[in-house]
Amino acid sequence: MNKSIYTLQNEDKILKCLVRQRELYNYAKLINNIKFILMIIIIAINIMTKFFDNINLLKLLLIMILLLPFINDWLNIISNNFKNKAAKIQQYIDVSLYSSALNQSSKIWGEILTTSEISNEISKISYKKIEKQKVKDWYSDYSNLDTFLQIFYCQKENISWDSNLRKFYKRILELILYGVLIILLLIIVFKSELVTKNFLKNILWFPSLSNYLYGIINNLKGDIDELSKINKKSEDIERKIEENICKKEIINFEIDLQEEIYNQRRKLYLIPNFFYKINLKKYQKNKAKVAENINSK
Repeated sequence: MNKSIYTLQNEDKILKCLVRQRELYNYAKLINNIKFILMIIIIAINIMTKFFDNINLLKLLLIMILLLPFINDWLNIISNNFKNKAAKIQQYIDVSLYSSALNQSSKIWGEILTTSEISNEISKISYKKIEKQKVKDWYSDYSNLDTFLQIFYCQKENISWDSNLRKFYKRILELILYGVLIILLLIIVFKSELVTKNFLKNILWFPSLSNYLYGIINNLKGDIDELSKINKKSEDIERKIEENICKKEIINFEIDLQEEIYNQRRKLYLIPNFFYKINLKKYQKNKAKVAENINSK
């Protein structure tokens, strides 16, 4: 009998792949943090120019404003490179698990990293810092189900995790952005006596911050819309499963779905680690209960 995906995911090589892909995503997130820090520096210098009549500050501000688009483009290239590598490793992990569970060649799932390429990536892990325990048991236990159903529900978990995480993060950013905006508008409209020259100087940071947050919110909205389309395709597959379509045909649908999951992973806006960690345990507990209900049917 073939091993289940739940068992296969905790084999040594898969765990090392998970560690490496998380490491690469962290590098990409670090680049995003640098972009945020640069924005904060520009906001700080901009505010300082309002309080200090210093030509050097103005020059520095102008240079940073002029260079920022080019710096961001360069940082985006580096970030996307890390993100694409991580997505390729994720695809390798999923395809390895699915093909092993099916006892079929991985070739039917399309092109993935070669053995030498994945070995090269694994070799870059710092073994002093390797923490395989933290990446264990990502997928819930669907061991009681037929293999093609295990694959489907693992794919559903990936889609729902990416979508729900981004929906929640988007709501938090909207709360911050529109909350601050409403407070400022209320002060301006109902507390006009507070709207002094110093007050206006003190809120000069808001346009830059709002543009930054609004850009992220738009990226998240685009991701959520695309993930919604992918989820709709998964629902179509689920209906076909309920109609008892032959397994081979369902697997072909799953192969197409996996390709869309992979392509979307390469484009997704990366969620900060602190927010990822806050939601991870709650999500996994919820999915474990869902899996338990599915297995009991």
